[in-house]
Amino acid sequence: MTCTSSGTIVSGGRDGAINLWDVTGDTRLGSIPFAHIGSVHDIAASADGTMLASCGEDGYVRVWSMGHTTTARTAVSAPSRHPIAERRGDDVRVGAGRAFCVAWCESVAALAIGFESGDVAFLDADRNIDSGWECLRTRGVVHAHGDAVRGLAFHDGKKSLASCGDDGVTAVHVGELPVTTKATLHKGEYARCVRWGEDGTLYSGGWDGRVMAVKL
Repeated sequence: MTCTSSGTIVSGGRDGAINLWDVTGDTRLGSIPFAHIGSVHDIAASADGTMLASCGEDGYVRVWSMGHTTTARTAVSAPSRHPIAERRGDDVRVGAGRAFCVAWCESVAALAIGFESGDVAFLDADRNIDSGWECLRTRGVVHAHGDAVRGLAFHDGKKSLASCGDDGVTAVHVGELPVTTKATLHKGEYARCVRWGEDGTLYSGGWDGRVMAVKL
């Protein structure tokens, strides 16, 4: 689930649909049925709210444009029913499997995708590159984890991508050819989510129920 710049909420579920809600969560404003075959695992909105990225059980990452639709109360952004770009895991690296998490890397014009294989793929997301949206070209792939990647977070100022996975590792990747720093937290149990704080502190949440501040 994510919140767009217009203040609306976007969610994805086991039915493969992406739904747009008002801030109360009571009114559905729009829907993309069968956005993915199987569950939608993660959704991320671009900083300006014009694009939505999703990934799912089918191994696909898809980018959707956020057009405008008018309700009785207000004009809001709503996702189109047809993706403007997509890539499947096997096209990024054979055997990547399901796609579990997605993050916009705005300052480096890329999308980061975390896969079941433990790979993190960086796909071109520069809207000014000819045919860039048609193919989401692979910029690079990092074998970041020994098991499925479960969370991603990009810090634009630091140009650093944080990731975590089922191997119990929380990691930070920096640079075009990423230098990776890793830490095993949460008593070695699954690391489930990562977020950057406003002050640049990295927070990691795990299967053990703890949220930890990390310096990597």
